[in-house]
Amino acid sequence: MKIAVAIPSYKVQNHVLDVIARMPPQVQRIYVIDDKCPNGSGELVRQQCNDPRVRVIFHEQNQGVGGAVRTGYQAALDEGMDIVVKVDGDGQMDPVLIPRFTRAIERGRADYTKGNRFYRPESLQGMPPVRLFGNAVLSFMAKLSTGYWANMDPTNGYTAIHTHVLRQLPLHKLEQRYFFETDMLYRLNTLRAVVHDADGRGVRRRAIESAGVEGAARIPVEAHQPLRAPLRLRLPAARLQHRQSVQPDGGCCCYWVVACSVWANGYTATCRASRPPAAR
Repeated sequence: MKIAVAIPSYKVQNHVLDVIARMPPQVQRIYVIDDKCPNGSGELVRQQCNDPRVRVIFHEQNQGVGGAVRTGYQAALDEGMDIVVKVDGDGQMDPVLIPRFTRAIERGRADYTKGNRFYRPESLQGMPPVRLFGNAVLSFMAKLSTGYWANMDPTNGYTAIHTHVLRQLPLHKLEQRYFFETDMLYRLNTLRAVVHDADGRGVRRRAIESAGVEGAARIPVEAHQPLRAPLRLRLPAARLQHRQSVQPDGGCCCYWVVACSVWANGYTATCRASRPPAAR
């Protein structure tokens, strides 16, 4: 299968070249979408990156992370790719882990895979308790709105999708901003697509290492654990003849997620501001 990677690029000029350099050989195309970056991330890649797999796409207006990913998805469809992986350009998602995300799709066991930061307890080291609680609440509300109860980290942005399913999604209706991932799950559920967790222990490698957690650099990227079975019995869309689905016009089911996110972020900021300087 032909694998492509979409990298939203906005103020990531300090990391994006390193992200591209770490792409595994299985990746055949890399789309860097400059989302009207004021720091010229896309131009930096075009001038300094010699990888022939890279194609830089420029937005005339800022469209948000969801809009940038949509552009990458459409480019992959136009070029006949089979799997599209979304990797952020800020270095928090290790591209070496891409085979973990594509393996289930290549074997016909899933249509869409998402990273799971909670796959192993050690992955939570260094995460503040308030943030952990906020993530748990946000994840629960995302599960409630999307119907994917077996997905342990629904707000995770490290994803891979089969283009057979991607062609059936209304890309022009997808949320453009920060709730793009939740809207994706909501619409995938209307197609009864199979979503699996991927072991994402290295997803936050840069953040964990910067926090000084011992052993973070020794996380094995080759290890692969069996994917967890979905809560409901579903067959991968690649093996089915899809029925026409009525696509909803908006992301109304995501409003609860928005409210919880605003509350979690505000509460986190308040707690941090109330800490004495020595505790920060």
